[in-house]
Amino acid sequence: MTTDSTATETGALLDELALAYVANPDTLARLLASHAARVIRLDRAAVDANTTDAERAMHTAEADGTRGALLDAIRPDGDLADAPIAVVVPLRFARLAQNGHRA
Repeated sequence: MTTDSTATETGALLDELALAYVANPDTLARLLASHAARVIRLDRAAVDANTTDAERAMHTAEADGTRGALLDAIRPDGDLADAPIAVVVPLRFARLAQNGHRA
């Protein structure tokens, strides 16, 4: 069972992901596909008895790297980084509307 704070954080990240996807779907699709490929490799390495600890560490670092790139792409920039989602979402939609995007 998730706690309220975990659900709130997850919800906020999903909101940011959705907004970032609307703003730049091609980039987000590439980042998600890249991260998924690395997560699959990490999962396989975790259960393969023939995988060395060094290989597991390498796969972990790769997945951490793509996860970080994805989070950097979806988190708000600058002054909005610590703003509540109730502030970020309307500002993001306003910026998208100015660029001709529809939600």
